[in-house]
Amino acid sequence: LGTGKIADQNKMYLDFEKAKLLVYKLNLKSEKEWRLFCKTDKLNKLIPKTPSQVYKNKGWKGLADFLGKEK
Repeated sequence: LGTGKIADQNKMYLDFEKAKLLVYKLNLKSEKEWRLFCKTDKLNKLIPKTPSQVYKNKGWKGLADFLGKEK
């Protein structure tokens, strides 16, 4: 619609496993920490702020798994 914005699911991102590995290294412990981190400029542009939408049917098991906190 001329806004210049591209929906997260239409952007080019790292594949799920590579993104998950990078996010794991951030050592974020909760959804709250993830959301706060996403508001900073530190999030790699190749990792989506809404990984549940982007990685749906591509390995997504939940945010705890994505953060590496799933047992």
